Amino acid sequence: MSGTKGFDFNSAGLTKAKADKIWSDLKAAIVEIQNSNAAELRFEELYRNSYTLVLHKHGDLLYYGVKEAVKENLLKISIEVSGTVNAQLLEVIVEKWDGQFGHKLVMTMIQDILMYMDKTYCRLKKKEPVYSMGLLQFKEHVVMNGNVAQRLKALLLDEIHKE
Repeated sequence: MSGTKGFDFNSAGLTKAKADKIWSDLKAAIVEIQNSNAAELRFEELYRNSYTLVLHKHGDLLYYGVKEAVKENLLKISIEVSGTVNAQLLEVIVEKWDGQFGHKLVMTMIQDILMYMDKTYCRLKKKEPVYSMGLLQFKEHVVMNGNVAQRLKALLLDEIHKE
């Protein structure tokens, strides 16, 4: 019994330093996905790395790290969208959301490497799955941005009145 003293069951076999290194590599890959540079990534390896973090009880590091990485990217997009003239605002939002390499596709690719986290960690901790979390963040940081939200509402109401 005394042989288990000091044994950390929460992160058995994976030190904090190793977990931080794996997260750093995953974050770099997520940034590449967000920057439309996913062709060179090895998704099986990324999946294994995320699996390893969750398996060794570093799900919090992974989940909140992904959430922050998505937010950082969306804040950049938000600046671009908020600088758009009204005549093109809706078009730019739709392009950022659903364009050739829009946010929905980016979140699908990120979700693919984090499937194990969604199935285990998110269910156990009652967290929003990665894809949904990313879509909600788009709403929060891009669409509901004070400048954008008011202008978008006015544009949509204007279009309704034209009908």
